[in-house]
Amino acid sequence: MDLVNFDYEEEMHMPVFHMRYAKKAGGKPTVPVLVTAEKTYSDSMDILRFLDQRNPEAGLFPKDPELRQQVENFVVLCNEVLGTHARRIIYSYLLLEKDAFFNAFPAQCPRGEVRGLRFAFPLFRWLVRRGYRINPDSVQRSCVKVNEVFAKVEQLLSENGDYLFGNTLSAADIAFACTSVPVVVPGDYFVKLPSLEGFPPEGQALINSFRDSPAGLYAQKLFREDRP
Repeated sequence: MDLVNFDYEEEMHMPVFHMRYAKKAGGKPTVPVLVTAEKTYSDSMDILRFLDQRNPEAGLFPKDPELRQQVENFVVLCNEVLGTHARRIIYSYLLLEKDAFFNAFPAQCPRGEVRGLRFAFPLFRWLVRRGYRINPDSVQRSCVKVNEVFAKVEQLLSENGDYLFGNTLSAADIAFACTSVPVVVPGDYFVKLPSLEGFPPEGQALINSFRDSPAGLYAQKLFREDRP
């Protein structure tokens, strides 16, 4: 939204509580939800397309139809594959330590929601582990999926140069940067993320392997140089 110069106000909520506000805004129980004067958008791709229509020159999507389809396909890959598996990996470690979990959320979240989730944390932890089917085998499978997407990113960078598609920042780069956050834990993120020191040694080693890969370094570069 900053890229296309679209004015907005951001409202943050803790997990579980976000479902009520997302549905109240006219969306699904999931986020993000963008509420405009004309319509509510509750799908990441729909939000990106709306913003692209507001300012096509910002370059969220290429003008070439074939290249645009490639960007859209990559955004879907990030949202449906990388994001899901990256969250499973990070939850498998964050749920081990209550303080580490709550340090992963911005201070702007309502204090009442934070207190409520702290009280119900054992139940929340059980529900998340069940919902994401978190176990050693599933986490290992998720690591494979994340590495596959990272390998695709590295291939695209080797072919195209500074960005994934073309010579400028696009929706593909943004989608990759955002969905990689759980396993890259960038230092230049817009809120303070949990320190890796709170993770067990095997968790620290895994996250560092993602961070230090060419794709992980690229995600960190996007937050450091393009996000501001």
